[in-house]
Parts: sequence; C-alpha cells; structure tokens
Amino acid sequence: MTLRKILTVKHIFLLIIFSIFLFANSLYINRVPGLMGDEGDEGQNISELLTNKKPPLVGERSYIGAWIDYIRMPFVFTLGHNALSLRLVTLIFSLALFWFTYKVLTRLFGEISGLMGLVAVAFSPIYFAEQRMAWAITLLPFFVILTIYFYQQKKKWSALLAGFAAGLGANTHILFIAILAGLVIAVIPIAVFKITKKFSRKYLKRVILSVFLAIVGFWAAFGVQYANLVIYKSDQGNAQKNAQFFTNRLIELPRLAPRFLSGSVYVAHYTSHLFTNNFNTGVWISLTALIIAGIIFNRKRTAIILWVLGTAVYLLALLYMIEYYALRYFVVVSLSIWLLAGVGLGSILDRYKLRKIGYLLVITIGLFLVLFNFQTILIPFMKTGGSTDNFQIIGERYENASGLVDLNPLISCIANRDNVFSNNINIRNRLYFLAEGNKSIKIATEKYGVQWLIRYRMPNDKISSNEACPDLLHFSVTPTTDNAKEVEWPKD
Repeated sequence: MTLRKILTVKHIFLLIIFSIFLFANSLYINRVPGLMGDEGDEGQNISELLTNKKPPLVGERSYIGAWIDYIRMPFVFTLGHNALSLRLVTLIFSLALFWFTYKVLTRLFGEISGLMGLVAVAFSPIYFAEQRMAWAITLLPFFVILTIYFYQQKKKWSALLAGFAAGLGANTHILFIAILAGLVIAVIPIAVFKITKKFSRKYLKRVILSVFLAIVGFWAAFGVQYANLVIYKSDQGNAQKNAQFFTNRLIELPRLAPRFLSGSVYVAHYTSHLFTNNFNTGVWISLTALIIAGIIFNRKRTAIILWVLGTAVYLLALLYMIEYYALRYFVVVSLSIWLLAGVGLGSILDRYKLRKIGYLLVITIGLFLVLFNFQTILIPFMKTGGSTDNFQIIGERYENASGLVDLNPLISCIANRDNVFSNNINIRNRLYFLAEGNKSIKIATEKYGVQWLIRYRMPNDKISSNEACPDLLHFSVTPTTDNAKEVEWPKD
C-alpha cells in the first residue's frame, strides 16, 4: 500500500491541524506561564514519596491521586526540578487527548462536525491558557474523553475499561465525580431506549454485565483514593457548608458565564486584563446560537442533546461540591460549551454539503484562534512576565494574577543569597520545588534565620531603598530585622 493511498485528504488536513496544535501548546511551555505555586506543591510530593515522608499512595492532597507523581518522576530525574519536567507530562496527555477527541467526536457527530468541535475546543483560549499547567486537575478533560471512547467501542471489555478510565479520573481529582454524574445521566436514556427496543433476556443480561464490569473497573482505579479520602480529611473543607451556598452560586451563574465562556478570566489570569463586557456577551451569544444550530441541523442531534444534558448535570453537581468560584473548576464546562458550538458550526456546513469548505474552515479557525491566543496571552506575557494585579471574577470575588508571573528574574536575584523566605505560600511552594534542583536557592530553615524576605510587588507599590533587586517587576526582596517580626513562619 502506497503512502498516497494511506494519506487521504482527510488525514493530511488532520495532520496539519495536529501540527498547529502541537506547535501552539508546546511553544514556551517551560516559561509561559511561570511555575505556579500549586505546580510546585504537587512537584514536591514526588520527593516526599521518595523519602517516605508520606505513604506511597497519597497525593499532594487527600483528593488528588499519587499515580501522576510516579509518572512525573522520570521527567524530573531527567530534566531537573523545573516547570518543563512537570509540564511535559501534561503535554503528552494533551496530545493523546487530541486524537481521542477526534475519534470520539467524529463517531458521535460526523466527520466535519466532529473536526469542527475538535478545533473549537483544542484551540480555544480556555484550553491554551489552562491546559499548559502541570497540576492534576488539568488531566480531567483527558479522562472524560477516554471514558467516552471506551464506552463507544462496544467490545467485550469496553465497559470495564470505561469504568477504569472514570475511576482513574476520580482518582486524579475528586471533582471528576461531578463529571461522572453528568456522564451517567447522559447514558441512562440511551440504555433505556436500547433495552426497550431490543428487549430480550439475553440483551438484558449483557447490559447488567456491562454495568457490573464498569463498576468493577471504577473501583479498581478509585478504591485506594477513596480510602485516602476517608482517612485523611483535614484538607477537605466542610462539604455541608459548601452545599448550603449552592443556591447562591446558581443565582450568580448567569452573570458569571460570559466571562468564563469567552475565556476572559483565563486570559486575565496571565495579564490581569479582562475582555470587554460586550465582547464577552457577544461570544456567549455566538456559542449559544451555534449549539442551537447543531441541535437543528445535525442528523445526530440526539447525541448533542445528551451532551448538553450531561454538561448541565455536571455543572449542577460541580456547583454543589465547590466552595467558591475558581477558574480551574470551570475549565471542563467551558471546554464542553466550545466543543458543542464547534459541532454546531460543523453541522451547518454538513447539512449544506460544504465538505471541502469545511476542511478549509477548520484550519482557518484553528489558525485564527492560535493567533488570538498569542496576541492576548503569549505575547503580552512574554513582554511583561505577567502581572500581580487583581481582576474581577464576579461581584466582590476577585482573583490575583500573581500566581502565574515569571519566576526567572527572582531566581537570578536570590541566587546564592543565604536564608531567603516568603510569607506567601505560593511563592514558597515554587521555591521549595526549584530549590531541590538548584543549590543556589538557599531557603531559611527556621524563623530567626531568615535574612531576605520575598514579597509580590503590587502595581502601586513603591521601591524601597533597601531592596536587593529594585529592578524586579513583580517581586521585592528585602532584608529582615534582627527579631524577624515580619516573618510569618508556617505552623506545620
């Protein structure tokens, strides 16, 4: 079989899209964004596991699985304690997600609609901003698609593998349980329809066996993590208290949705600058209109309706579980909406038999979104190294962009300075992780030994005369007093 026969026009276009996706998501992955405190915290768990400071199957939190840390270990050993070693693991999962998403969407919605859905989700500003980061919650989209992929296969062990994928998702981060609720609710109508249509004792036994295998697979992957949740409860918050504010979060949702779905708050996480309200509203209306168009024009509209149903159930379960609105919690919901909108656009093209135009439009939209992401996220961040300013999420709820700022200038400043420290836990977690591979970072081991205190430099802060590196844009490094009153030493 010749290469020409293997590489059809469809495959060539798909390889082009994948190449653009790989380029966009790997470009400056080592420094955009700066190493997050949460990344550093999860990275430290690798050393804690190796030195037996905690049990071998306990993750960075009781609700985060340890398996991902074992996957990261060879990368950290090879490339060192830095953002790249952690994020390469995320990138590998992201590349696998691309292909699994293509398989799932084209089977569910058709070739053009599936491709358009893939491009919409994979090149959205939300994906570009959030899926570069190396923390456990970033992997949830992968396990959503992997679970659906195995469910679609309809082979002997498909149910077992689908259950295992879902269990591994819940093992990775407990919020996958909310996603699982949406998946189960979306599958129930399909199961009821098929049982009613093909009712026989033999078919019913097969369905029961599939459910049993799915449950076995789920608990095989999630069982240990469930035990961790039962044993280690100190970091889990108050579930009953969180549930009490479910109604409030639900009421706030309509005002919040445009900022999340447009990608505005995710871009602001890098730059502290939100998109305009008109832009956010325009994107929100466009996404909604395209989803409706998909339901109208797609011949497999039932699949779209069930996807919408699953997303809605997931969102309700999520609002019930979370303590407050945080950017990372709404990534999967936002990506799901973009996916449905892409399917809707593809459905219009498919209905009017614009297949060739559809392939060209897929690449055009992909390139446009890449340029948009570079213009709004990558280039501004490369110029400024981020921001320490606040940006509004909703009402009185603000987020600070300082968590993503470039750390390299600070590392150059404190290199070989004795006994540096920070009262800010995010700065501290970054430094602790980097210090394990960089001996020039000398972190204080006790309160009264601290000689240099590191703080974020807020936009309106003045440069003090005793700063070590007054040219730092986002940090200040100042000497401490003899009694170290300004040092807030952690209790644990």
